[in-house]
Formats: sequence, structure tokens, C-alpha cells
Amino acid sequence: EMRGDRDPIIRYGAMYGLALAYCGTGSNKAIRILLHTAVSDVSDDVRMASVIGLALVLHKTPERVPELVRLLLESFNPHVRYASCMAVGIAMAGTGDSESISLLEPMLTDMADHVRQGALLGTAMIYMQQSDTCNHRKIKTFREKLANLISDKHQTTLTKMGAILSTGLLDYGGRNCALSLGSSNGFTKMTSAAGLVLWLQHWHWYPLMHMLSLAVTPTVTIGLNKDFKYPKKFEIVCNAKPSAYAYPRKLEEKKEEKKKRVETIELSATAKNKARLARKRAKEDADSGEGVEDAAMDVDKKKEDEKKVD
Repeated sequence: EMRGDRDPIIRYGAMYGLALAYCGTGSNKAIRILLHTAVSDVSDDVRMASVIGLALVLHKTPERVPELVRLLLESFNPHVRYASCMAVGIAMAGTGDSESISLLEPMLTDMADHVRQGALLGTAMIYMQQSDTCNHRKIKTFREKLANLISDKHQTTLTKMGAILSTGLLDYGGRNCALSLGSSNGFTKMTSAAGLVLWLQHWHWYPLMHMLSLAVTPTVTIGLNKDFKYPKKFEIVCNAKPSAYAYPRKLEEKKEEKKKRVETIELSATAKNKARLARKRAKEDADSGEGVEDAAMDVDKKKEDEKKVD
């Protein structure tokens, strides 16, 4: 009944309610309803909610999500393209999957700014807890792209916001956390699913961004002995390269180099010309000075003659 309501807000809530009800079940019935709504509803927000709901229903079989939304990424509707990017990111979070990244790469240059935001967030979620060597070092290029977008004055606010959030997602919890809707035993964590859905509502209200912390799971290794106590000596042998778990380098401020003034060197011919012009000016000044003195003497002589006549 809620899916057929005239009010789009009711239908919007129905899509998220359906996705949460069938979260992790992989129900074909729920998938069929969500896909039908994604291509038939007249409201952009309802379409967006239905596409994102696919990631919740299929979170235990995440590899199916990129296949389902592949065609939706080419939709004429920008809200559907945004939701497809987010769905791929949520489903493949923390995997570093190269095929999913290749799906989202064209969306990074989309005409709509909110689609670019979704592509940035989706890519960042896939790269969560991955080192700079992941995916043939493409993550390093992605980090550089984020830095350029943040510093670019000509970018739109939504794109900059997506770049800033993506930078935080890449290194969430010191890069020791990943987005996960299931426990280590394979059970669905409804608190994580609810927290993720609340975080997605930052589209309407920015303070809900903090709700993402409910959907993030820390990755730790805890050693216990047979009595469930911490052993005094505990070591883990790891044969992987240190670069596989290395933290990203800190950002360095670019120091502006002061330009030193270059001293100009005069050629000998230039110096000779300057000296010749200086001598010429001095001679002209001397000649003009003698002329002035002669004129002054003539004036004095005329004044003396006038006095004698008087």
C-alpha cells in the first residue's frame, strides 16, 4: 500500500523499509520490486532509494550489485546514476575491486555535480582500508585527484563536498576500519544497516553524516590464551611487504620559492656608447652655460649705458 501511495515521501520511505526488511536475504521478490520502481516511478528521490536498496538486500552477495546496476549507470536520470554509484560503493566497500572501480571511473566526469559526488564517495568506499599499491597504484592517482578537486576554486560545492568526504572515507579510523553490514560470523548487523540508511539521508540533512560510524567495523587482531587472557608474549609473523600496510604520506605544504633578481651584464659596446653619450651631454651643457653668461654680460652693459645717458 505504501508503494502505491500518491505522496512520494511515503513511497520513498517504503523503498528503504523494504530494503531494510529484506537486508542480506537476497530475496528475488524484493529485488524485482526495487528494480521495477527504479525505472518506473515518477519521483527522482523514490528511484534513488530503490537503487540504493539493492545494495542492502544483496550485501551478502555483493558481486551481483555491479552486474544489476551496470545499465542503470547509463540512465538519463542523474538521480539514478548517483544511486547506482552509491550502491556499487556500499556493496563492494573495502574490497578494492578493479571491475567496480572501472564502472565508476566514467562517472567521475559526469555532467551533474551530484553524480560526480556519488562516484567519488563510491570509489572511496571501495578503496577503504587499501594501501597505495592497490589496483595497480590507481588509489594513489585517486588521492591526487581528490586533493586537486578540494583546492580547485572552480569546482561546485557538491563536488568539493564529495571530495572532502571521500578523503575521510579512505583513511577512516586510521585506515583500520571498513564499511560492513555483516558480522564476522556472517549475520546481518541491523544497527549497521540502520546507521547506513541514516547516513544516506545527509542528502536532505547534513548533520546525519555522523551516522556512518554505526556502519563501520574496526579491523583488529586480538590474541588470547586458553583462559581467554592476554598472553605475555604475543607475536604475529607477516610475510607481506611493509608497503602493503603502510600508512599514506602526510600532506606537505608547497613552499613558494622567492625569485632571485638576476643581475644584468653590460656588454663593452654598451658601456662605450653610454660613455660617448655622457661626454656629448656634458659638452652641450658647457656650451649652453657659456651662452647664458654672454647674454647676462650684454644685459649688464646695456644697463650701464642707460645710466650714463641719464
